[in-house]
Amino acid sequence: MKRQLLLLLTAVLAQIAVAEADDRERRHELAAQLLEAMQMEQQMASTTEALKASIGQMVPAGAEAAASTGFLDLILAEMSYENIRGEYVAIYAELFTAEELAGLLDFFRSPVGQSWVEKQSEVMMRTMQISQSKMADLMPRIMEEMTKDMPQGVELVPAADAADEPE
Repeated sequence: MKRQLLLLLTAVLAQIAVAEADDRERRHELAAQLLEAMQMEQQMASTTEALKASIGQMVPAGAEAAASTGFLDLILAEMSYENIRGEYVAIYAELFTAEELAGLLDFFRSPVGQSWVEKQSEVMMRTMQISQSKMADLMPRIMEEMTKDMPQGVELVPAADAADEPE
């Protein structure tokens, strides 16, 4: 009797494991399709180009500009869609059920979903501009708050000349 119960329990656990593996595989497949429907690769490319342009406007022209944006090229190469796609799929597959992923996929394949995808980069750009403007307005108050309790004569950022002086 114990042996039969053990065999039955083993069979049930094996079926559960197979069902969980099938569900996990289905969620990964749906998540990959969802990223495609969301045009995630194009969205990231658009964001990357906007970031490059934004940094390019902040850096002075000349050789220094090329050197100072080299770090950005390194980061963007490492953070490219093809390098992180698998991790994105895993996140979506972990956070959403198969039913939720299927619903999202239906939405993003719909005309309204495609309209959302097409306009999302513009929405992001405009909201980033608002955030940057708000931060620029806040910066004097932030600096004041950071320095109000500092002892007299201590600078938050060392003077450029002081960094060049020998010790």
